[in-house]
Amino acid sequence: MASGSIRHQPPAPVATLGPSAPAPARQSPPLRIRAARRAEVAQVNQLRARSFNLPLDTWPAADRITAEELRGMRVLARDGRILSCLTVERRAIRLARARLPMGGIRHVASLPEERNQGYASALMRGTLHWMRAEGLPVSILFPTSFGFYRNFGYELGGNHCEVWARPASLPAFEEARWCRPAGLADVDTLQRLFESRSAVCACTPERSASLWQKLLAQPDRRAILFENEAPAGYLLATETLDRYGAPVTRVHELLAVHEEARRGLLGWLARCTSESIEWSASTTDLMQSGLLHSPALLREGFRPRVIVTVRPMFQFRVVDLTAALRARAPAWSNLTLELSLQVHDEIIRENEIPIALSARDGTVQLVSGHCTAHCLAADIRVFSQIYCGYMAPSEAASQGLLLQGSPEAVRDADFLFPRLEPFIPDLDRF
Repeated sequence: MASGSIRHQPPAPVATLGPSAPAPARQSPPLRIRAARRAEVAQVNQLRARSFNLPLDTWPAADRITAEELRGMRVLARDGRILSCLTVERRAIRLARARLPMGGIRHVASLPEERNQGYASALMRGTLHWMRAEGLPVSILFPTSFGFYRNFGYELGGNHCEVWARPASLPAFEEARWCRPAGLADVDTLQRLFESRSAVCACTPERSASLWQKLLAQPDRRAILFENEAPAGYLLATETLDRYGAPVTRVHELLAVHEEARRGLLGWLARCTSESIEWSASTTDLMQSGLLHSPALLREGFRPRVIVTVRPMFQFRVVDLTAALRARAPAWSNLTLELSLQVHDEIIRENEIPIALSARDGTVQLVSGHCTAHCLAADIRVFSQIYCGYMAPSEAASQGLLLQGSPEAVRDADFLFPRLEPFIPDLDRF
């Protein structure tokens, strides 16, 4: 070896691993909102049964559902798995002489293990847009949570009176002798009487002859018609048991055209053998019935004589502002006024386009995108209450719920949207 210094080779550099690149995120299958397929009805029914803790046969099987009913069965699904569902029931309602197509929301449900993920909310928002596209300008639902559906623009639309009384507390009027059982031969008569009542109450759904036949065909249903020279009233009731096992007569409807019919139907109820009578009534029906000042003899031990509880019943929403106004426009042809409406709607933005309304010389014009000096601005929830007659515009303004461009605007709005009595009979609720 040659003399001199020994040269040491530097160690080879050790390869080091840098931070690893993140793995590509796995994309979840997209959520889809659509109508249920017939093959999915069993899956929808299982979801409902689990969500509501009810028997599976509560809902009809696939072979008992019509094509139209299937279109109204809306689902939110991911990769074929249904996470949330609801049903839209198409009905026509009467409101201040106008006839409106209505979408009734029912059976809103999500899989128990998928709750609080926003699926039902997404389905509700998507369904609102779908109803608008389907030509349903208004919507009604009977909520378990008023606050939840307020998030989607719904607001309280009507109350009902829960009436409790004992037969012994009712006057046994002798006009009861003019009461008789009603049958299928009386369908036209019952429908005619019902329609006369629908002209008074707002939001009452129409009833076809086939629906009347279905109501009368139920074995536990009692239909009583008051007829002295001419039919003038009826009541529909069911004999059942209350939660304590005592017999109760549940009155679903009581309609009387005049005083004699009212006394006759009350006299019939006074002769019932049940321990109590329960009745879901409108405020007007209750006041006209005379139950709040019954002339029946006082019987010791039968106190209180009548118990009345007022409860919120349904929520209402305007889905298509222009179509909803157009439906009521014929009733405004005798007015002379100009008014603009500006509605705030965070879900259906098309409703936020201002609309100018002009009524003059027997004609009514609606101009979209135009706002005049006589203008009212409101949230969609407040306007929905005004539209269905639950609250007059002046009542909303007095509570600070309206922004008004002029004092004349509120005055004119009271002519357009008078205070009504929104009420849906017990047998028409969904």
